[in-house]
Amino acid sequence: MKVLFWIFDIPVHFFGVTIAAGVLAGIWLIYREASNSNEFNQNTILDMAIYMFLFVIVGARVGYILFYNPAHYLQDPLQIFMIHQGGLSVHGGIVGGLLFGIWYVKKYKLDFWKLADLFAPALILGQAIGRIGCDVFGKPMETHRFWGVVYEGVLVHPAQIYEVILNFVVFFILWEKRKVKNYHGQIFLWYIILFSVNRGIVEIFRVNPTIVGELSVSHLLSLIFIIAALIISYFRKQEGALLDVSNNQFGIKKILNLIIVVILSLISVFIYYSVWGGWVA
Repeated sequence: MKVLFWIFDIPVHFFGVTIAAGVLAGIWLIYREASNSNEFNQNTILDMAIYMFLFVIVGARVGYILFYNPAHYLQDPLQIFMIHQGGLSVHGGIVGGLLFGIWYVKKYKLDFWKLADLFAPALILGQAIGRIGCDVFGKPMETHRFWGVVYEGVLVHPAQIYEVILNFVVFFILWEKRKVKNYHGQIFLWYIILFSVNRGIVEIFRVNPTIVGELSVSHLLSLIFIIAALIISYFRKQEGALLDVSNNQFGIKKILNLIIVVILSLISVFIYYSVWGGWVA
């Protein structure tokens, strides 16, 4: 993993910094949204957010071990705790956070779907920021492209930045939809579907364990997530829990939000290429 700097004898990794930044950004956004809502106690939601992100990290680690390389960790169980060496699964992180969320809302008698909608934009924002520092590059480029990155002497696809940009697109969609959703749970289910589509696209450019042909483990997990979200969405609509929504016009505020997301994307691209060596001439 890329080391940014050292604190005495302790390395500070690029991925660790971006994950921390993503977690903090997500928690801040959740707290901001809870503070602007009359339905939730912001301190209760803040506590939930902090613990949930911890469970997301744990779930991401467990998911990676189970989905991608269980045999390796069975042979050397101590490697399970070497999280600083890499090995996180976003799908596992979603499952870990979801399981904690279900337990938490039952304990405190909160509305699961309303909270899921509150958390969804923050989750994808955290993923976008966190992915900047990931050191899992894409496949070698068959044709020279200026945006490629030279990794270990080979020109490869910057798969991380592909996913960062796509995640920011999803963040904008969810952020704008949250005020005009058609039913409680829609924003979260859109998050599951859109992120899974993103991951399926990016997976084309990555090198991961495959199941059949070009179908990777991540493709299969994304497909399962999409199908599950579509089924749940169907039943949510059948429950008759549709909401009255206001006219969602493309106004000045939406344009400003779009500009902010574009700026965040450009900053992410700049940071990524600054650390990994810049554009290829």
